[in-house]
Formats: sequence, structure tokens, C-alpha cells
Amino acid sequence: MPMTSTMKHSRAPLTLIPLVAALAVAPATAGEEGAEGAADPAAREACITSFEEAQTLRAEAKLVAAKRALAVCAEASCPSFVSSKCVPWLEEVTAQIPSVVIGATGTDGGDTTAVRVTVDGELVSETLDGKPVELDPGQHSFILEHGGLPPVELQVLVKQGAQSRLIEVSFAPEGDAPADPVVDDGAPGWAMPVMLVGFGLGAVGLGVGAVTGGMAASKTADLEENCPDDQCPRSSTEEELDSALTLADVSTVGFIVGGVCAAVGVVGLVFTIGGSGADTSEALVVEPTVGLGALGLRGRF
Repeated sequence: MPMTSTMKHSRAPLTLIPLVAALAVAPATAGEEGAEGAADPAAREACITSFEEAQTLRAEAKLVAAKRALAVCAEASCPSFVSSKCVPWLEEVTAQIPSVVIGATGTDGGDTTAVRVTVDGELVSETLDGKPVELDPGQHSFILEHGGLPPVELQVLVKQGAQSRLIEVSFAPEGDAPADPVVDDGAPGWAMPVMLVGFGLGAVGLGVGAVTGGMAASKTADLEENCPDDQCPRSSTEEELDSALTLADVSTVGFIVGGVCAAVGVVGLVFTIGGSGADTSEALVVEPTVGLGALGLRGRF
């Protein structure tokens, strides 16, 4: 064996040196290696080199590169002493290599494949295809680019044996801001005007009813004073009686109109309070109060 050949493979583990030496000096037979393996020293040398490198790479947890090396020395054209080891090792490493599957959502909210993927500074793919990407175990830096949008950067810890781990990113905007800010307090647009008009007209109606009611009551009292035992001089009291009855009718109409308008105002008030987010779980009651020379509203909230 030439000295140069021995020095070239001196980096192989000590436990493998007898095997490598045996492969270098042992005559190959057609049954063990095949005619092509015996006739091509370069191919034989590649098998031995891959055999050694695969073990070193595997020990350093560089499983992706170890898989590539084992795929070479597992070929049937390699010496049987090599391939018999590389074939089961290749199966073991393949099961240990972790992988990720990257998915992305575009600006329209649907799936997109137009994503450029860079891992640890190296370009992995220009587009997504839904297939697993094999990586060595450990921490990895992902940069995902879509169109002219800002890239998405991720730090992912990839665990040995964890295959087809799903990584999903979205390039869709979180929310489209309106051109002009709109403040919506939830109250219908008609609620406030209805409340104001209803309470306004209700106050007027109640005021008219109270005033005319007071005048009617005053005239009635005068008539009762001037007509003892309901006996009145017809000529002097007929006009006052008609006036008292008219005022009483006006008062009644005023109270009715005022009550209806006040009820409309209450409806507007309920919608205004309810729309603005106030707690309307408790009963809301608004009642008109009327007295001689006084009027108002009384409420319970």
C-alpha cells in the first residue's frame, strides 16, 4: 500500500481503519463487488471516502450531509463491506432528519406559492411546493419573502426526528383602515332628534294643559261660589260656563298631546342611551308630573 493512500484516509475513526485497509488490499471478486466496482478504482475510492465522511458528519449532527454521503456508499456498485454498513445507516439517518413544511397566505387571504425561502442565509427555494424541507437539528433562521412586502423572519428550533413540522405565515394585512375615520357609537341617527322633539313638544303640550286646566278650575270655582245649590242667574253665568268648558277641553287635549310627545321622547332617549353602550338592563321609566302652576318629568333609571 502506498504511503500516500494511508495518510489520505488517516482521519477515519480508528475502529474503521482495519476495514479500510482490508478494502484497499483485498482483491475484489465479481460476486462481492460486481465487475464495474472492481474495474473502476475512482468509484471504489469514492465509496470508501463517503463511508468515512458519513460517520464523521453523523457524529457532528450534520444529518443532511451525512445522508448524501451514505447514499453514495450504499450503492450496490460499492464494495460489499461498505454497502452492508451504509444501507442500514442510511435508513437510520433518514428517520432522524427533521423537516418542515412551509405554507403561506397571500394578501388576498388565500394560499400562495410565490414565497422565496432563505434558511440560515442560504436560498432554499424560490417558490413553495408543499414538500418537506430537510434540515439539521438545531436553531435555524428563516426569511420568507412575498412580492415587495416586508419579509417575515422566524427563529425556529428544529428537533431531531420531528418530520413535516408545519410552519405557516401570513402576508395578508391585519385590517384595512378606512379612508376617513368613522366613529360609531351604535346609536341610530334618528334617536337624538326624536328625543329632543318629543320632549320639547311634550313640555309644550303639558304646559298648555296645565295652564288651561288651572284656568278652567278657577272659573269652575267662581261659578260654584256664585251659584249656591246649583242655582245660577242664567244671564250672568252662561258665558263663564262656556268659557270654563272650553278651557277644560283645551286642557285635556294639551295633556293628551303632551303625554304622547313625552312618550316619543322616551323612545328616543332609550335608543340614545342603549346605542351609546350604557347599561339598559334596569328598567327606564319617565313620567310627566303636572300640577297647578307646575309641570315636569320624573324618571327612574
